[in-house]
Amino acid sequence: MTARNQKFVSVCSFIALLIGAVLLLLVTICKLEGNILEWLKIVKDFTLLIGIGVPAFGLIRNAHPFWKVLYWVLMAIYIFCIAWQVFTVLGIKL
Repeated sequence: MTARNQKFVSVCSFIALLIGAVLLLLVTICKLEGNILEWLKIVKDFTLLIGIGVPAFGLIRNAHPFWKVLYWVLMAIYIFCIAWQVFTVLGIKL
């Protein structure tokens, strides 16, 4: 991974950590709900996907094909769930 890519992944990981901590604080302690929190969850999930998905690919790049298939299946599930969240927040019934 290039230094630029590493920096991007690190920034995404930090953003996911920051938003995740704020969300946990607001939802757990302050008992807040709302559309803005739902959008923050989506941003957190997307940045977390980048923060864990890119390094995980580096791990399985030269691995057995089973691990590569498992990686892509898990990524597809994760992306599908983020898309489902977006549709839910927008009020689109699937």
